[in-house]
Amino acid sequence: VMFAMFTVLSAAGGILEEKERGTFKRLLIAPIPQWSLLGGKLMAQFLIGAGQIMLMFIFGVLVFHVNLGSSPLGLLLVTLAMCWATTSLGILLVAVIRSRKQIHPITTLIILGSSAIGGSWYPLFMMPKAVQQVARVTLVAWAMEGYNRLMILGGSLADVWVDIGVLALYGAICFGVGLRLFRFKEA
Repeated sequence: VMFAMFTVLSAAGGILEEKERGTFKRLLIAPIPQWSLLGGKLMAQFLIGAGQIMLMFIFGVLVFHVNLGSSPLGLLLVTLAMCWATTSLGILLVAVIRSRKQIHPITTLIILGSSAIGGSWYPLFMMPKAVQQVARVTLVAWAMEGYNRLMILGGSLADVWVDIGVLALYGAICFGVGLRLFRFKEA
């Protein structure tokens, strides 16, 4: 989850780079709707994140004999929901961060902080109760909980619907706010 977040959120920095170089402004004169231009960039980030996670799972199975659990559909849906939430967080960050110089330290802080308390480094159940409660505001905690339920605890799709739902809602909120704040043209 942490590495997928790094990939997707660093790709979001590409939008800021295009805005700083003026490339984004040139793309806006293309005869396509603005939402389509932004949607294409987001779709690329989403597919890269999903592909990266799938490759990690394939590598884990082939090299380390990782057990992916008995619900491939559950695994796929948690992955897609997590990538949606991460991509949407990326658009929110691009909407509020002003320059490419700011995006790397801010995203690194967000990724490492949410990974540390969200269960990427240590299982969430080993954390103090207060940290477990704070972790619930991170998408990492919900994704890790879903993956752990499927892969470690042998859960089914029915066991991860809440995790998928929260990740989808997280993505919808970040996407809505990010799209509302996104400036296609700089003032």
